[in-house]
Amino acid sequence: MATKIQVRRDTSSNWGILNVVLSAGEIGFETNTNKFKIGNGSSAWSALPYFSEAQDLSAYLTTSSASTTYLTQASASTTYATTGSLNSGIVSASAAAVSYLIDSAPAALDTLNELAAAIADDANYATTITTALATKSPLYPSTNAQTGSTYTLVLADAGKYIEMNNAGSNTLTVPLNASVAFPVGTEITIIQTGAGATTISPAGGVTVNYYSPTANAARILKAQWAGASLIKRDTNTWVLIGNLT
Repeated sequence: MATKIQVRRDTSSNWGILNVVLSAGEIGFETNTNKFKIGNGSSAWSALPYFSEAQDLSAYLTTSSASTTYLTQASASTTYATTGSLNSGIVSASAAAVSYLIDSAPAALDTLNELAAAIADDANYATTITTALATKSPLYPSTNAQTGSTYTLVLADAGKYIEMNNAGSNTLTVPLNASVAFPVGTEITIIQTGAGATTISPAGGVTVNYYSPTANAARILKAQWAGASLIKRDTNTWVLIGNLT
């Protein structure tokens, strides 16, 4: 669809009654006189001069010669604007309007194309960013409370506290990456809130490295209220740090 640009316009009498303050670079056109003024952001309409030293351009007739249009003088006693000066003034007014629009934007972001590129030409940028933010871990971890004797970690457990609350022995399983693809760097905290001992058990193909003061190969939390953190270091490799037996 073609772009249409319009300037503010009204009759000279209405401009005089309203006596508005035009923004810097803003053009105000008189529909009955074909004259216009350019605002400076502070002066009222009545205080602004007409463009091209208040010359009445409607007093001139236009004639064409070859490919150039000229303004011809209607009265020998009247000073008039040439096509060159008129074009120069229009260019100047346009430059002022563009400058006002750009304001102090840096050179790398002062065109519509550069602004579009800055948001990856994404017409739904706000939705894209909102969706991406929703996948991030919350600032404060939430808790996943488990009361059964077994539990296998799921993707939603990333960054959470897993509470194992069972009176008897219970097992938490770390799944294979092919089953649950936690990102490398994921950290999950396990807390034994029940009396039953919690064992952290890797699924087949998963390695969980840890240190135990008793060299216990079962990766068991020390007692009720003991805790340990699982940190994913590679595709199927984790490290377990905490209160182990």
